[in-house]
Amino acid sequence: FFGLAELALPEDGGPVIVRPVDSVPFQWGNYNPQATGGYGAGFWRELDLYGGWYNALINLRSYYTNGVTVSGVEVLPSLAATVKITDYDPNSEKDQPPKISWTEPVAVDAVDASPNGLVMNVTPAAGVGSGLAGPKVPTLVKSTDPDTGEISYNYGTTNSVGLTVAFTRATGLFKGTFNVYYDYVSADDRIAGKQSWSHVASKAAYEGVLTPVREDTSDGVAGRGFFVWADKSSYDSGKVDSQGDPILTPYTFTGSYDFLLLVN
Repeated sequence: FFGLAELALPEDGGPVIVRPVDSVPFQWGNYNPQATGGYGAGFWRELDLYGGWYNALINLRSYYTNGVTVSGVEVLPSLAATVKITDYDPNSEKDQPPKISWTEPVAVDAVDASPNGLVMNVTPAAGVGSGLAGPKVPTLVKSTDPDTGEISYNYGTTNSVGLTVAFTRATGLFKGTFNVYYDYVSADDRIAGKQSWSHVASKAAYEGVLTPVREDTSDGVAGRGFFVWADKSSYDSGKVDSQGDPILTPYTFTGSYDFLLLVN
């Protein structure tokens, strides 16, 4: 991670700002072969948050009268799960072939419920707006289709993802968690024509920093951060098995995704 920054006094005499020299964004690179889902690819990114510094003394309500809205969570990672399948043995020559069961790996897409659009309000402390608070976390209401057995939840309620936030006044740093939900068929009995559903809630941890004093505030970004997600993948080891097929070597990595706070 590198770049050049400078302290500058605006021509209008406003507060001192921090900005990249000659508007050249900071660079962030990581060549660890396990840094991404493409083994050995690594990443190289430009950080486009052009300056800003956090003032620990100001009343946040003077900047965020109507609160700030969560945004930027455009990608919800998939879940690596397994489904148990029960069926008759297709290779059996018996009139009544035996039942067999096996498991298959599946990549489950997340439910279309995210923290996008949630409003965090500025909370007072000793008469000064100095904190952040998220909406109250509701209890999800479960329903089951009597014909198919498919389960569903009321994800349309405010803050159904259970977002929490903790804010450090001295530094402007914020962090918290929110749930990523998955509803999927976990068991498929093809003989009985019956399916069993699973509901999984996995927590994603996010963090970021408020930037109330900006050289360019036209993008409306009040804070920028990210959330992380542990994932698994594999790469070709360069070896083959007894059938001549490539041997894949599994590995784990941590993906990072955008998390923004926008001025209302």
